[in-house]
Amino acid sequence: MRRGLSLGLCPLLAAAALVLTPATASAHPLFKSAVTSLAGVATPLPGGGVRLTRVEDYNAAGAAYTATRVRVDRGFTARFTFTLSPGSCGGDGMAFVVQDASRHALGSPGGYLGFGQGPAYPGISGIRHSLAVEIDTFQNTAEVFGPGGKDDPPVPHISVQTHGAAPNDADPQYSLATALTPKVGNGEAHTMRVQYLRRGLLDVRLDGHHVIRLKINLAKRLALRHGRAYLGFTAGTGACTEDATVTHIRFTPGG
Repeated sequence: MRRGLSLGLCPLLAAAALVLTPATASAHPLFKSAVTSLAGVATPLPGGGVRLTRVEDYNAAGAAYTATRVRVDRGFTARFTFTLSPGSCGGDGMAFVVQDASRHALGSPGGYLGFGQGPAYPGISGIRHSLAVEIDTFQNTAEVFGPGGKDDPPVPHISVQTHGAAPNDADPQYSLATALTPKVGNGEAHTMRVQYLRRGLLDVRLDGHHVIRLKINLAKRLALRHGRAYLGFTAGTGACTEDATVTHIRFTPGG
């Protein structure tokens, strides 16, 4: 299911550019080794950044977040470079996550991308109070998401997933907007910018192109305490695997 405003990314993207308010503070590294919270199989990279999953990690999930909750209701911009290098059949992808559950929050592996939940991994809950901008590289069938689930859109795609304050879910029925993208799971580096404006607009760019824009009040939709949340990343592998890394991470408050 596709809801909200979404733009398919193509070389001849014709949508008009959105005028965005500049951030009000200087950018600074979002992750430093001394203040990064890691979960699951995630490990820090020697040159900075984080490896969320490896091709050797089957049925695994990894996550990395800011060590403390940051103010998001006043707006923010997150910029980062990600690489998804396929191992065994290339799966399943990763996500940028805004969440107010825990600095070690981690959902299910596989098609749930480390933020969602599903019947394949009973006993593991999705991340509560969260929104995920997922980069999905493996097309799952409705059965993977349980009764009432829907088939994944073609891959690769970007989708904004949330279940509000309840455990998040990678099932397409919880997608606010979806956009098909050129191939991203080929081992090449890609840049993404996720910007949230305090007036309630979420804007996602991939390699400089707008892919998704939608209206949402993060503080209300996710029931955030005092408008604050952890910012970070999750990834998951199943029977198919990927080396998922994130580098050149920058966070700018305000917007």
